[in-house]
Amino acid sequence: MDWLGVEWSRFFMMIAAAGLGSGLVQALLPIYRDRRMRRKQAVYMAMRLAALMENFACACANLIENNRDVLKPSDADHPVWKSALPELPAYPEDVDGWRALAPKLAARAFGLENKLHQSQSAIRNTDERNKPEFGSVLYEQAAARRLEAWRIAVDLRKTYGIEPIDLEWDYPDYLRRALVTVAKERKEHRQRAVA
Repeated sequence: MDWLGVEWSRFFMMIAAAGLGSGLVQALLPIYRDRRMRRKQAVYMAMRLAALMENFACACANLIENNRDVLKPSDADHPVWKSALPELPAYPEDVDGWRALAPKLAARAFGLENKLHQSQSAIRNTDERNKPEFGSVLYEQAAARRLEAWRIAVDLRKTYGIEPIDLEWDYPDYLRRALVTVAKERKEHRQRAVA
């Protein structure tokens, strides 16, 4: 009887372990599938947002470059600059993708819209009140928003393992230099105004 009792107890333990293992697999499989699906949604959203941010950054660089070549009409005190910052393209309306995206990255993307409005307001105020500073403020605001968009795109690509963009024109470096140049010009202008 002992022999049969030991075998039966092992048999029941094996059935219980198999049932427990099967239950765990069935309980964890939907969680695994959900996490995998959310990861795919986040990667796809990150690719879309990174491309939007990179396009916006390029448009800001083009605005600065185009305004550098603007001539001053003979009857005007200042050049006729294009003063509107590029519009940020509409964000994807993929609710699941936004939910899957890292909250800090999503917040930075949404925050860029607010900063863009603030920059445009600063440009408009300078145009109305301080014309001599206008070019510098325009370049500074365009470069700052562009660099922020570029950083968001880079962070999205790093976070989700997306290959970096291959640039033919290194406009991030161009804009960093533009910010340095603008800061020097503004400092010189202020020194001349004080003197």
